[in-house]
Amino acid sequence: MKSTFVGSETGSILFADGAQDKYLLFGPSYIQQDAESSADPTELQFDVFPEEFFVNLPRLVVCFDDSVLKRLLADNSEILSISIVLKEQLSRRSKCISQWSVDKSLIESDQVNIVFDVNDFTSFSLTGDIYVDLIATVADSTWVKKIVGFKRFNLMFGIGKGLFTPIPKPPEFFEQNGAGRDALWLISLNTTGSSSFTEDLASDIIQVFINEDSAVKFGRLCNAGVAGDLLARLFVVDVVSEAVSALFNACSNLPTDVMSGSICSKLLPRMGLDRPESYAELWHRWKDNPSIVRSRIQNMCTLSSTARTSTR
Repeated sequence: MKSTFVGSETGSILFADGAQDKYLLFGPSYIQQDAESSADPTELQFDVFPEEFFVNLPRLVVCFDDSVLKRLLADNSEILSISIVLKEQLSRRSKCISQWSVDKSLIESDQVNIVFDVNDFTSFSLTGDIYVDLIATVADSTWVKKIVGFKRFNLMFGIGKGLFTPIPKPPEFFEQNGAGRDALWLISLNTTGSSSFTEDLASDIIQVFINEDSAVKFGRLCNAGVAGDLLARLFVVDVVSEAVSALFNACSNLPTDVMSGSICSKLLPRMGLDRPESYAELWHRWKDNPSIVRSRIQNMCTLSSTARTSTR
C-alpha cells in the first residue's frame, strides 16, 4: 500500500531536526527531459511545456550517495523506504507515484529509473509548478516515520514559464502608472533596442506586475481545473502578445544570432516563425492588422481546444 503524504512547508524544505545530512543521500539523482538531455544532478528546475513533455519519455533517475546509503543501512535496523511524490505548489495536492524498500543489496545496483507517465499528472492543472520529491524514511517500532533523505526538483509547467514571473504590487502602483487601482495586471517591456529580443533573457525583458489585492485569488483561479487552465492561457496570451508586437516593431526581418533564453529563442520556434519566409509573412499581416499577433498566440496556446475541454 502506498503512503499518503499530507502537510505544509516553510521554504523549500523543512526537516524536524534540521539535519543537513538528509540532502546528501539523493545528491547524484537527476531528471532527464529526453534522451538528449545531460545527466546534471545540480539542475533542479525545468521549464516544461505540457504538450511536449510526456512525448519525450522524461525520467527521474534515482541515484544514491553510496557512503550515505551504507551509513543509513548500518545505523538503522528498520526498513528504509523510498518514495517519489508529486506535489502541486499552489493547491498542495500531492500524489505518490512510486515507492519501494531498500536493503543492502541495493548498494550494488547503479540506479532506479522512473519514467514520468501523463496519467500520474491528471489530478494537477499543469499551469504552475509541480515539485518532484525524493523522500527516504525509516519507521520505528511504533511505525512513526522519520525522514532520512530528501531531494526536490521543480517542474515549472505552463506556457508562460521562463518568459516572465508576475511581480505583486499594491493598488497604488497601478494608479500611479495610469492603469487604475482596480487593474489586475500591467505589462512593461524593459528593452534597449532590437538586441534585447535576441541577447537578453526573456524574464529580464518582460515585466508583469499583478495587483497584490487579488494576486493569490487569481493564482488559485488559474489552478482550478480546466477552466482555470483556460484563464491562465488567456493571461499568457495577453503578455506574450505585447512582447511579440514589440519585437515586430523593432525587427522587420527574422533576427539572427539568437541567444538561448531570449524572447526570440523561446517564442519564434513555438509560433512557427523561425524561418525567414514565415516570419516575413506574419510581419506583413501584422502591419495591416496588428490583432493577428494575438490570434496567432492564441493558436500557440491552444485556446480553442482548451475551451472545448473546459466546457464539456
